[in-house]
Amino acid sequence: MIKKHIVIIENDRLYSQDLTKWFISLGYKITVIEDGDVACDEIEAMAPDLIIIEMMLPGTTGDYILQHIRQCPVIKKVPVIFYTNVAVLPNSIANSKDFLHCTHVIKSEVSLQHLVEMAHDQLAS
Repeated sequence: MIKKHIVIIENDRLYSQDLTKWFISLGYKITVIEDGDVACDEIEAMAPDLIIIEMMLPGTTGDYILQHIRQCPVIKKVPVIFYTNVAVLPNSIANSKDFLHCTHVIKSEVSLQHLVEMAHDQLAS
């Protein structure tokens, strides 16, 4: 059986390590990208089954990466879970067609377990 591949774009190593442990325990293949500047090129080459993006990244931000994903023919239909700790998203992001096509948009205070369950449910459908 081929494992489903999840790409996590997150610069907080502890958070991404915890997410990775949860997903591996469920049988997923995980790739973590910590740098927004390299994320766009790397995601295209991987063609994952699901992408989880944090908005606030060093270098290229999550909203730009999301825009890139939605414009790239190879990965534009890949489900995306976008999360942020920003209380109110700027209108330029919240109203963009790319942002509106996220599978889920969540606040980063959501528990790891809940995030993993959302991803698992998405990949099971």
